[in-house]
Amino acid sequence: MRHRGLLAAGAIAAGAVGAVALGRNRERAWQGEADPTGGDVLSLPEGRSTTVTTDDGAVLAVTDAGSGPLVVLAHCYTGRRGSWAPVARRLVASGHRVVLWDQRGHGESTVGSDGLSIDRLGDDLRDVLEAIDASDAVVAGHSMGGMTIMACVGRHRDVIAARTQALVLVATAATGIAHVPRTEGLGAALMRSALATAVTAGPLGPFVVRGTEGRRPVWAHLEASARMYAETPPETRAAMVRSMATMDLRAGLARCPVPVVVIVGTQDRLTRKGYGAQIVSCLPDAELVVLPHAGHMLPFEEPDLLSDIIAARAVAPVASARP
Repeated sequence: MRHRGLLAAGAIAAGAVGAVALGRNRERAWQGEADPTGGDVLSLPEGRSTTVTTDDGAVLAVTDAGSGPLVVLAHCYTGRRGSWAPVARRLVASGHRVVLWDQRGHGESTVGSDGLSIDRLGDDLRDVLEAIDASDAVVAGHSMGGMTIMACVGRHRDVIAARTQALVLVATAATGIAHVPRTEGLGAALMRSALATAVTAGPLGPFVVRGTEGRRPVWAHLEASARMYAETPPETRAAMVRSMATMDLRAGLARCPVPVVVIVGTQDRLTRKGYGAQIVSCLPDAELVVLPHAGHMLPFEEPDLLSDIIAARAVAPVASARP
């Protein structure tokens, strides 16, 4: 028995050494990948810092940068304003005004009396658009940010019609995502556990979030994603996962008053191509853009392409009647 125990211990030790070596090899490979962000993953363009107070008392931290046609950017689950930074910098440099905010419970924003849900994020987008007196804005949302936009379309169609000219939905879904936990069971408990925070904050963090990028992940992107996850309050992580698991935003999309572009990566493991196709099928005026080999973190992976798509739809405000 002692002999078998020594063999088992030796096998485990050898496996651990092999895993560490494989991890180091992958880290070196991912560090060697070309980084379209220039290594400056989360740094926002210079702008004015302000706040928007929602109708339920949440205080949302806002950055308002640049001048020109207006673009409003809504970030992903466990992200913050910096999630859109590579795209925001390009848009400001090309002559656009860009407004970004930390979604409630994320970054520097608080949680109001209504708590955390996709529907409430849609209400927050309404509050942001009204607070900045948006006109002919292009509103783009990544992942949970796309869900935010779709919730706003369903709940506040009049605001979307009056204040926007186009929507861009990036790597997102309109119905409950099958692989996230639907109950207060083990999955939700893990989301708000100290273990999840510790693992993603530590040296294994980039490996844990590897699935967020496509065929050729970039180490700096993985580090940024892991860091943002670890810094998001555990209760926010759990509450938003529960809401995403049970949402169904499809009904409101049929009456969307402005054109929509839906963008997906073929190697997105979180919101797969089928989710994007489903969104397009619900909309009266929509285009599906499929990016080969790209993953879920498209604002990091494809900032040039996203900024081009958004800028092409962000034109100077004109007087026009909206339906």
